[in-house]
Amino acid sequence: MTRLGMRAGAILASRFVHQSPPLYALCLSECGCDYDPSPEIEKAVFQVNALHMLAYRLVEKHHDRIIGAEVRRVKYERRSFDALERLAAHADPFIKLPSFAREREIRIVFLPRPDTAFEPLHTDPDPVIAGLLSRLR
Repeated sequence: MTRLGMRAGAILASRFVHQSPPLYALCLSECGCDYDPSPEIEKAVFQVNALHMLAYRLVEKHHDRIIGAEVRRVKYERRSFDALERLAAHADPFIKLPSFAREREIRIVFLPRPDTAFEPLHTDPDPVIAGLLSRLR
């Protein structure tokens, strides 16, 4: 509202919807993270020994649907965009609200090939991927 020259005021019954293009993502937590949204459910916990190699292998296995990947830690900060811009930038998949900071998340974001159906990816057992993982519990 500052852009419109307003310094204070209220907006009632407003809703902004910003939709980004679909992306595939593998979300992980840093080693040592104790956050567990459902501690009553028993889980297997794995350590990824080479995160970039895991991303590369998954791109390789799904090259018909994925053109690349990016690996980064998630930043926890408030998001904003200019509602008056006709072509607002897409939301950054590596930014989440500060209320999620306990997750200490790292993401691999996979970029889908243009003009391919966006459907769940399933990866068959793979010895290369298995070699990149160590079971902790």
